Amino acid sequence: MEVGYISNKLTHWTGRGKSEEEAFKTLLTILKTKKLILSQCYTGPSSDIHPKSDYAEKIACFTDIPLALSKEHCNIFGNIGISFKKENMIRYGAHPVVYYLESMIDSIRTYADYVFHKFNEIQKISSTNNIEHVNISEYENLRRLLSIVQTYDYFGDGKSENPNYYQREWRVFFDGSRVSEDFDNPKPGEQTLDVVSNRQYFNFDYNDVESIIVPHNFKSDGLELIQGMGNINLYIYEELV
Repeated sequence: MEVGYISNKLTHWTGRGKSEEEAFKTLLTILKTKKLILSQCYTGPSSDIHPKSDYAEKIACFTDIPLALSKEHCNIFGNIGISFKKENMIRYGAHPVVYYLESMIDSIRTYADYVFHKFNEIQKISSTNNIEHVNISEYENLRRLLSIVQTYDYFGDGKSENPNYYQREWRVFFDGSRVSEDFDNPKPGEQTLDVVSNRQYFNFDYNDVESIIVPHNFKSDGLELIQGMGNINLYIYEELV
């Protein structure tokens, strides 16, 4: 059930920059493998000291916009998606994005520059003195923070006609404490690292999936796809949005 302007599901749309055929193939791969790729995303403000690449986090993105209110969102991200049960995803580490405006950029940059500098110094000292175990909790906490922040819009000045804020984004981010020791048989909510491709994955179970959404012309393909996958619902985009 949808409650007002907030959904009790987290939906991952698969069609940004893709045709419907490509978006459906992505959905098929997600369901068949029960994995979501954690993709690189630039989340923080770069500086003269630290380039944009230092603010790159591995994440999977979702939205809690109710399906019935998703038209403008889907104009960007496509009309094929998979919805997860929000309560399950929260247990697995999903977190709503914290949006910030231009007035906060200097504060975030100053803190990040301080922690990055401190981390680099620790690395130099530990390398020189052959120290194997050092405390980098402050650095790890910064990476977690950067994983859930995003500028209000792409320019940070609050003047965009389609700001990031309207996406009501949630994220699952790469978390070393959630990495499975068994790559081939991870538990739902665990993450896996493919050392060959250097890709990180979020793993789920069919019980975590509430529904898939496809356009009417993919209805039969969608029904065939979810056969034998438990109680996953099929919603037709044109009937909901």
